[in-house]
Amino acid sequence: VLSVLKLVTLKMDDFQLKQRRLIQASEASWMTAPNLLEVYPVIRKCGRLYVPFSFLLNGALTFHLLDRLTRDNLELRRRVGKEALESYEAYLFDCAGCYAKVKREHVYKGRDKTQVLTPDVIVEDNGYLLFVDSKSSEPGLGLRGLKGDAKQEAVRIYADHFVKMCKRIKDVADGFDQSLKYERAHIFGIVTVFRDSNVERAAVRAAGFARMRGMTDMEIGYYTRHVFLFGLDQVELFCCYGVNLLPQLIELSKQDESPNSIILDMEELKGRQFVPAVRALMNSYAETFQDGLFGF
Repeated sequence: VLSVLKLVTLKMDDFQLKQRRLIQASEASWMTAPNLLEVYPVIRKCGRLYVPFSFLLNGALTFHLLDRLTRDNLELRRRVGKEALESYEAYLFDCAGCYAKVKREHVYKGRDKTQVLTPDVIVEDNGYLLFVDSKSSEPGLGLRGLKGDAKQEAVRIYADHFVKMCKRIKDVADGFDQSLKYERAHIFGIVTVFRDSNVERAAVRAAGFARMRGMTDMEIGYYTRHVFLFGLDQVELFCCYGVNLLPQLIELSKQDESPNSIILDMEELKGRQFVPAVRALMNSYAETFQDGLFGF
């Protein structure tokens, strides 16, 4: 805990220096750069620690810290995504307590007789199949600076995720994965990214469909309404409150056109409490953080 706290703590003099440099930067950089307190929520002065905005601790200890620790180490970021995020997402869906079955990935024989891996989490409930694939993607620094090439790169990365999910759904619908027997209309796919770049979903789908040549208009319409990209935080909230995602996905699939940026309906969460497993975990983290903070 102490080593993590040091990574999100900044001396007051250093904080003021960084803030002055940010203010003197270009207007575009200033408008889109992360708030320093999002990255360093703990300020140290005269031997004391100050936490001006405690609600910023969560982000500083998750996506901002991950970005700083793995920015120049793509292999480490891949391992974090593979070993940590996949397990965490499977845990979320499992502890939600509102799905009949939650399973981890498995291998099946694909179209060309090679071994193929399913998405990370497989959810089955009430005659529906939901694939969930977790990615450790984050907005690049260029995207914060409003650079056009950075936006194109973000679209390309998201399109890669989209195409992969479409292919896995098609394999199930065409009967290649014998362990999962579902009609095409009852299969959905979600790709969760660690932190959403908020690029237009229409652009992502267009880039994805351009790679999947020979698709009919009916197939394009199907995948548009059955494969979604969300920030992990959206899916995380629904799982923590024990709310089933499938009813919303089914409703989205009935819309005439899938919107550019889908935000799940948070009205479902009103008046609810976190599920017991999540409450216990949060209390444990709070006690550990408190002990570390006072011993720092």
